[in-house]
Amino acid sequence: MKKYKIELTEKQMLELEKACEANARLTNGQMFPMKDMCELGWDKCVRKPKGLEVCGREWYDMRDEVERSLNRLHTLCWNLPPTANYGLHHDPNADILWDMYQVFRHQRYLDMPEESREEMKWTVMADTPIVTGKEPLCKILSVKETEISNDYEDQ
Repeated sequence: MKKYKIELTEKQMLELEKACEANARLTNGQMFPMKDMCELGWDKCVRKPKGLEVCGREWYDMRDEVERSLNRLHTLCWNLPPTANYGLHHDPNADILWDMYQVFRHQRYLDMPEESREEMKWTVMADTPIVTGKEPLCKILSVKETEISNDYEDQ
């Protein structure tokens, strides 16, 4: 099995974590990541430029339309009622992404100060990742800032 090493900033790892979670959930028929993206897009591209109120009437209208549209897509594309999803083991690639998401999420927990970890010990962040896909769990090693390199000539 061919393996790779990548270096990420904390922000890049967080964004990759979110992307893995959203892709895994969408692939298995959970539509709320798309709903969240629609709300963020509307806020940035419609509400702010037009100077609309936060949570004004337009926001509720947009949410209702997004909900109706996503329900139609959910039934059309996943052949499921709006509240159902296929869950884990429906798609092998989604399972791999879910496993990666678990590892990234757990690493954020491990990186917390001890007092914060104590408060969060009952959350899913504290759970040790488990393999749901057919690939081994990815590994995260912390890198000291002085070790980070952008030298891509060593290929």
